[in-house]
Amino acid sequence: MEVEVDRLTKSYDGRTYALCEVSLRLGPGIAGLVGPNGAGKTTLMRSLATLLRPTAGTARFDGHDILSDPMFARHHLGYLPQDFGLYPQLTAEQFLDFLARLDGVRERAARREHVARALATVHLTADARKRLGAYSGGMRQRIGIAQALMRDPAVLILDEPTAGLDPAERQDFHSLLALLGARMTILLSSHILSDIANICSQVFVIAQGRLKASGTPDDLIAALQGQVFECLVNDGQMSEVAQRGQILFSRREAAGIIVRLYTVDPSTLPADAHPVPPSLDDAYLIFTGANLEQTSAFNQAVRSA
Repeated sequence: MEVEVDRLTKSYDGRTYALCEVSLRLGPGIAGLVGPNGAGKTTLMRSLATLLRPTAGTARFDGHDILSDPMFARHHLGYLPQDFGLYPQLTAEQFLDFLARLDGVRERAARREHVARALATVHLTADARKRLGAYSGGMRQRIGIAQALMRDPAVLILDEPTAGLDPAERQDFHSLLALLGARMTILLSSHILSDIANICSQVFVIAQGRLKASGTPDDLIAALQGQVFECLVNDGQMSEVAQRGQILFSRREAAGIIVRLYTVDPSTLPADAHPVPPSLDDAYLIFTGANLEQTSAFNQAVRSA
């Protein structure tokens, strides 16, 4: 299912904007939404989940306006919020059965089928009768995915799904998402850029309520070639170097301070500055701190890459 957002805007007081004219398009596969806290990621996701009414703009699922007909979205959508509450005294089976009842599935046999299918998809069948209070962090996230899959959705929205997971749990979660992404449209937010690089075919960078950049991870990196540099400076040179580019990273060593910075005008850098391959971390730092002129130039570079 294709998801299309056109100039979506959300303001709570008419002066400040949680979202400002955000436009994007998603197709089948996994797309990542990245940005700092307060950037507007959750506002966008809650708007697509029809839990929040935007001030302006449109959102469509396969051309169907979900803002005027939110029930259409809810019949095709699975949603895992960042703060997902569980009932620790219930087993996984009981919990999902309860949610199915709330969703209007009255027949017991139909509920059993929904619950069994969801648990099998997230590999929790063997733990179906274990109380949720005894689940690990990774298992809790998987039961969160299971509840989002109960309607066999075409669109899945996941807000910070890997937060708090250890490396092994995150890897298991990546494998699960890769399987789901083969048959549905998934939008997930994360502060862990390695998650985005490993599993997302498309990335949207959002900051201050605006879409700053978008493209594949390789697009974001390729457009910065020749604009990320490293040089060795001493303490007295740091303030001067900071005026010549955007400092991305610094590391103190015995010989001085290694500074990694971004600039479109390398002629102003110290003589020993040399270009280095950019990374997705660099792209994130550059475009969440970029002004609108830099963002426009970047998006033009992505389109030309």
